[in-house]
Amino acid sequence: MANWCELEITIWTANPENLTRQLQQKLTEAKERNHGLFIGSDRYLFDGQVDFSGRSVMVFGDVKWCFSKDEMEKFVEFIRQLDSTLQAIDVEYLEVGCELFGHYHYENGWLVHTFIDDDFPEWQEDDDEFYGKLATALEKSGVEENWEVGYGLDDV
Repeated sequence: MANWCELEITIWTANPENLTRQLQQKLTEAKERNHGLFIGSDRYLFDGQVDFSGRSVMVFGDVKWCFSKDEMEKFVEFIRQLDSTLQAIDVEYLEVGCELFGHYHYENGWLVHTFIDDDFPEWQEDDDEFYGKLATALEKSGVEENWEVGYGLDDV
């Protein structure tokens, strides 16, 4: 059985209204078919919501399991196919069942992954401060990986 992973995605683009419209249309079509939105690799976004503010598009939803490096690269490519004016992407993920919390950042052809390795805080259902504890653990003891993904903004 899959572990559900919460995603909070921020996408910076020169044309956020257009990307928001495209993602909302794809989400509506997926919901009409009682299906998740295909977002690259073998990932589907469920219970998705999309909105924009300024130059950024915010996407919230759930996927089965958190992204691997390869799946994150495929997600970046999925967004690049929808919007060639892509500037940067942040993906924050939380998979409580497996104690996974981290952050991907894509910009200028580089992908940075920061995650909690050993210092995952204990989760309790009524803990209103849990997200703050996660952020503190990520800041204090997060492990960072960096790699070039083979395409940058010059390729757009």
